[in-house]
Amino acid sequence: MARQMTIKEIKADSRPKISVSYCNLQCVLSPFERDGYHTGVYGWDFDVYEFPEFIITTGYNRYTVGVHAGREECSKIENAFAAWMQANPRASIDELQNTACQMLDTFARHILGV
Repeated sequence: MARQMTIKEIKADSRPKISVSYCNLQCVLSPFERDGYHTGVYGWDFDVYEFPEFIITTGYNRYTVGVHAGREECSKIENAFAAWMQANPRASIDELQNTACQMLDTFARHILGV
């Protein structure tokens, strides 16, 4: 279950952060439940997805500390994952998560310059 997170808590985490607009990684993140979310004065700001090597935030008011991945960069991984899902329509949730993790790891390495 997702928990409310503060900016201070997210900043304190040593993992690199990648921020994207709210719908840019919707498909590839769909096999996962969000780990947390942040709310501001006007309500929901962004969701937080925690992975072993990095954190992805996705929302209207994206978390801007860290690296921002633009629409073009995100569309490449989204298209690749959508094509994989179309080629594997009977994939189990474990297969979806494993494939998404591999693609997100490659995406993060590219965005973070690792």
